[in-house]
Amino acid sequence: MLCPFTHAGLHTLIDRRSESARTEPRLRIRAWPLELINRKPLDPDPIDAEVTPPCALPCGPTSSPALD
Repeated sequence: MLCPFTHAGLHTLIDRRSESARTEPRLRIRAWPLELINRKPLDPDPIDAEVTPPCALPCGPTSSPALD
C-alpha cells in the first residue's frame, strides 16, 4: 500500500476493532483507481520509483525469520 494515510488509517481501524474484541463488520479492502478521480492516467515514473522489483527482494529459506 503506497498511500501512508490509507496505511495508517487501516491499521488504526483494525487496532480499534481488535481492542473492542469485535470481528464484525468484516472488512473488504479494495483498491480505488485514482484515475476515476483525477480523470487522467497516473504518471508511471513516480510509481516505478517506489516499487521494488521482485529480483531485488531477498528470497529463499533464509529470507524469513519464521523459517529459520
